[in-house]
Amino acid sequence: MKNLVGRLLDQSSNSLRRVASFWDIRISQSATHEDVFYLCREMLDERSGRRLLEKQRPDEIVVLRYLLTRNNFWAYTADIAAATEIDRDDLALVFSKFQDIALAFMEDVAIKGNRMIFGQPASSNPFDCPDGKRRMVSIPRELGRLLLNLVQQIDAPPQTDETNASILSRFDVSQLERIARNWGIPAPSESSSKEELVSALAQTTSDQAEITRAIRSLERGGLAVYRAVRQNGGQMLLRDLRARCHADEDTIRRLLRSLADRFIVVETYRGGERLLFIPQQVLYPKSHNKALPARLRSATAPAKVTAVAPFAFSQDLLAFLSFVSQSDASITTTTHQLPRRLAKRLAGVLAIEDEDKIIPYLQLLQHVSTKLGLLAKSGRDLFVTTAIDRWVAMDFTCQMRQIYKLWLADRWWHEPTGIEGAWGGNWTNARLKTVDWLRTCQADKWYVIDSLLEATRNSDPYFMRSKEDIVRFHGYRGLERIKEEWEEYEGKALRGVVRTAAYWMGIVELGQENGSQPDRFRITELAEYLLSDHWNAGQSHQEQASLIVQPNFEVLVFNPMPRLVWSLLQFTDALRRDRVNVYALSKESVQRGLDRGLRIQEMLDILANNSQKEIPQNIEFTLQDWGRQFKEVSLHRALLIETEDAAILEELLSSKALTQYSVRRISRTAASVTLAESDGKGKEDDLSALVRDLKKTGYMIRNSSK
Repeated sequence: MKNLVGRLLDQSSNSLRRVASFWDIRISQSATHEDVFYLCREMLDERSGRRLLEKQRPDEIVVLRYLLTRNNFWAYTADIAAATEIDRDDLALVFSKFQDIALAFMEDVAIKGNRMIFGQPASSNPFDCPDGKRRMVSIPRELGRLLLNLVQQIDAPPQTDETNASILSRFDVSQLERIARNWGIPAPSESSSKEELVSALAQTTSDQAEITRAIRSLERGGLAVYRAVRQNGGQMLLRDLRARCHADEDTIRRLLRSLADRFIVVETYRGGERLLFIPQQVLYPKSHNKALPARLRSATAPAKVTAVAPFAFSQDLLAFLSFVSQSDASITTTTHQLPRRLAKRLAGVLAIEDEDKIIPYLQLLQHVSTKLGLLAKSGRDLFVTTAIDRWVAMDFTCQMRQIYKLWLADRWWHEPTGIEGAWGGNWTNARLKTVDWLRTCQADKWYVIDSLLEATRNSDPYFMRSKEDIVRFHGYRGLERIKEEWEEYEGKALRGVVRTAAYWMGIVELGQENGSQPDRFRITELAEYLLSDHWNAGQSHQEQASLIVQPNFEVLVFNPMPRLVWSLLQFTDALRRDRVNVYALSKESVQRGLDRGLRIQEMLDILANNSQKEIPQNIEFTLQDWGRQFKEVSLHRALLIETEDAAILEELLSSKALTQYSVRRISRTAASVTLAESDGKGKEDDLSALVRDLKKTGYMIRNSSK
């Protein structure tokens, strides 16, 4: 038996349009192959199945239920007539309609032994079958599974007062994964069970902050449906919604699918009618915080404004990685960070000017690089991984989105907020809370930092330390103590998040009127992009990068892009960065590039391929002259192989033992094998592997280390 898409491909254009019309699905008049696959996908949507059941007459429901109870959803027409006791003429009309709407199909089959041999599709009288054959009616299996599930829901519908976990446990894994993606929950690993995914979703979908964020992500039509159901007490019959919104079925199906995939409005049955309801734990979340004020307290423009250039953090990350790749960067045994002497060499090229923040800022760059897989260590030595190629292929907006997402989720990301000692606060909650407030801010408007603290303390004082944890570790007295400590811990954490990471990433600008610390902030253009709930992974806010090489050896880069910036950092010195970056060519920087394996012509090609103008001749001649002054020597880690007899070496060179190695003959009885460096991850190095392969091939090794 063919599947649904195979059945639809056999239909004529007129038949396909008739099927689509019945199922309330829009396809083009030409009914192309693309339309067939779209029609199949929409027919297998749960909302379409519910609509189909709504349209069936009582006798059609009886036949449909009978077919759904049979193995593989098929039965002989004679058996259906006997089981349902429906008049044969009426049954013929039912079968004809089922075929017209692609719900079920009739075929003539022959039985030979245990095998069923299918004949041609049957369209005549369902009981007028050729000799030796039997006429059967079948529902495509994927459609049958969907309809069987819906019929079971009609018979035993989920109750509207069930917990989220109870409702979610009824869904299949694919439905759960769609909901998880919409709530920002990572896809489960292969070892994860359905129960674990249900548990994670139940917890997330009952959290007030997460629910607010999910509702904000709804499109206008979906939000209107949600509000209509909520205003009706959290429940509404679908027929009442249809009468209220006057939308066509295709639009209603799309909106309900969007809401169901977010677990914001769920569909069930009441007395056989379709009922929409908001799950109780979504309608009434477990944490009932006071309503947030409409906006934070605004302020006048400050006397002093401090800001970092757009994408400064991403560019600092590249500068840090470039420094590691060009120096013998090793971490200390105590702090596991770069020593201060190396940090000072980097300070001049970073966006942060506050000397007290340079060391924490470099520690953060090291942490972020490691978390993104761009930096690794072997012993105490740091090295840049091959993931840098993938990273610099992104534009700065995409890079900042990745960094922003890491910032929100990474509990090991530490901002220098001035809080001393271990106190068990949830730092990711502090960032999420800050972001929630930043989303309420208007661009080009200044806000008082302390008002963010006041509003949070009044609405959600336990955002970093929950009441349950406080009572568990400190007893009920701890609830009183947190009121006294709040400013010292939670308050200082919020201030620190705004003044450090949010500022470093270019999300906010800081303002200062009096005193030594910033007392106000405003969001930036980059913040509007990062904080948006409708971010598109393919979205780019940047134009193509280009540069101009000036005769004074300065390189001006317009609309800097990561790949070009990374290339230039290999053989130039960064002077200034903004919308236009300035780099300088020097004899020392060119030598640094040569040490990294670049050739003079490669440097010139990088400049020429991205330049708006021809490279000045004095620059080209000088770089080539510098290149001639450096004497190049190639060093290789190699192993010397010697034999007593030239014939033995000849045999060895042609053996399979050396086919995977780089071998060069030196004399009649000697050859060298170039060895790769050990990766420091426990993988067998080339020397050990070579000794093993030679012994396996039958050669005796003398003077080997093993």
